[in-house]
Amino acid sequence: MKTLCAVLALVALASAAVAAPITTVSVDSFSGRLSTTWDAPKSIDGDTATFWYSGLAAPAWIVYAFDQAYEIGDVSITMDSGNYRKLSIAGVSVSTDNVNFTHVADFPITITDGAVTTFNLGGAEAQYVRIDGLEAFYNNWSPKYATLTTASDGKFAVSFAEITFDAIPEPATLGLLALGAAALIRRRR
Repeated sequence: MKTLCAVLALVALASAAVAAPITTVSVDSFSGRLSTTWDAPKSIDGDTATFWYSGLAAPAWIVYAFDQAYEIGDVSITMDSGNYRKLSIAGVSVSTDNVNFTHVADFPITITDGAVTTFNLGGAEAQYVRIDGLEAFYNNWSPKYATLTTASDGKFAVSFAEITFDAIPEPATLGLLALGAAALIRRRR
């Protein structure tokens, strides 16, 4: 019974180690302008009541920088509340040098107020992640969804409240957990 409990505890510990939030994130660059109301850094301030709005600057994009290169797993975007032009499809690219970006995929984003959309970059190595607004939901316009070329007023913009990034731990970290589990099981026998 003690061995089973120890194994379950190690499995829980290993599950927690599978993804770790990247805490040192900054906004490297973005389309639009800086304003006190809709600043790009508000997308990483931890407050879902604030948000980034690209400000009718087409194309709409934002680049996030990390303190070092990571293998990126989950990315979560929290949608803002209100009638702004909400990001509904995000094009995601990664880079290790902030010059050469590799497109990973396009992801649909849930536009419901406060909704969190999580997608996985599959361990793509990056020190920089670029989010391109490919489609926006216009709450008070027709048509409801618009792209850079179909925006009814000729101006395209996107917004969202928060973004977070999780890193996949290095194989050495998982290997140490496995060694610890094996040692604990052997010791219990």
